[in-house]
Amino acid sequence: MQRPCLLACYRYRPSSRTQELPEEVRTALRNARVLDAAGNNLQSIPDWVLEASSLKRLLLQSNALRHLPSGLSQLRSLRVLNLASNALTHLPDLQGLVLLQVLTLSQNHLEEVDPSIGCLTALTQLDVSGNKLTRLPPNLGKCVALTEVLASDNRLVEVPTELGRLQKLQTLNLERNSLAVIPPAVLVGCICLQTLLLQGNPLTSEQLAATEGYADYEQRRQRKYDKVLACDIDLLNPPKELEKRKHKLHRLVASPNSYFMDVKCQGCFNITTVFSHSQTVVVCTNCNTVLCVPTGGKARLTEGCSFRRKADS
Repeated sequence: MQRPCLLACYRYRPSSRTQELPEEVRTALRNARVLDAAGNNLQSIPDWVLEASSLKRLLLQSNALRHLPSGLSQLRSLRVLNLASNALTHLPDLQGLVLLQVLTLSQNHLEEVDPSIGCLTALTQLDVSGNKLTRLPPNLGKCVALTEVLASDNRLVEVPTELGRLQKLQTLNLERNSLAVIPPAVLVGCICLQTLLLQGNPLTSEQLAATEGYADYEQRRQRKYDKVLACDIDLLNPPKELEKRKHKLHRLVASPNSYFMDVKCQGCFNITTVFSHSQTVVVCTNCNTVLCVPTGGKARLTEGCSFRRKADS
């Protein structure tokens, strides 16, 4: 029996922004692996989207969604779910999404994350930044594959000790919340944690340094950046002089087309180069800023980047 041909991606881009997916999408979606309906004005998702059992990526960011279908967990093949920049106030049960790896919920109106998130044991990246969360669910500690949790710009008053179970966690961004303490269990248990961002919380550097497990975390952080910051720099409240040094720190990155890229990034020391089809993507792995990306066969430079021949370096 011949298998149906799966479409690589179905992009819904109407000539004018619309509030709902038309019925014509239903047939096209039946065998699609990716649905990209980002950047419209969708206010709801019809239940027939749940019939797309082959979907691996569902991209719905930058819409006006207020709620999601209650049967969302039927999409058991889903690997990536992007719901950023919508108007969601709550989430449905997620426990059926056992293959989900990336969940992006930033810039919504969520006041809590459904406890069923603990069933997402394949989840590696979670972004809930820019919501109204006062706490993260303790069940998040069951998502043992997590390497990155972004929860900045919320109203968090505490961090669950259960996060200490996340032994693969590398990045935890808790900036601009209301945290007065970081549980020792997190610093002790998260043995791969290298980036802990806490600026904009009522927690001082002295309090953090006195927390059990901080010394080991600091060693990992320094190894990652291969640079020891001066001890008089407050990591939670960097001085204005450091803030003014935007794109002043340089790294020469070799590209596959015999050029060096002179890249700069604010206050960051770790830059990664990714080669794809002879094009170069330069990403600051500390703040996730994309400094240079390929567009239409050429490399588009953002502010602070420049090319120069190897012979000129």
